[in-house]
Amino acid sequence: IFNVGSDDKITVSSIADILIQELGLRNVERNYIDNHNGRGWTGDIKEFLLDSSKIKKFGWTPKYNSKDAVIQTVRDFLKTIDRK
Repeated sequence: IFNVGSDDKITVSSIADILIQELGLRNVERNYIDNHNGRGWTGDIKEFLLDSSKIKKFGWTPKYNSKDAVIQTVRDFLKTIDRK
């Protein structure tokens, strides 16, 4: 069993920024509610970073960092919508 992930972290706010930009949204209003010390709900984790060191021993390296992976995912998704 291997963890596969990037070597960096990304915030939810950064993901929201990418979505707003890639979707061409304007005048987006954000509401931040933090009743759980940076967590979305009781028991939620504040940060998540997979340890990919085991698979890297076999020469694997991530193709994208977190930001680029989110951008690529949104763009690929938008392509599937355009086809319908």
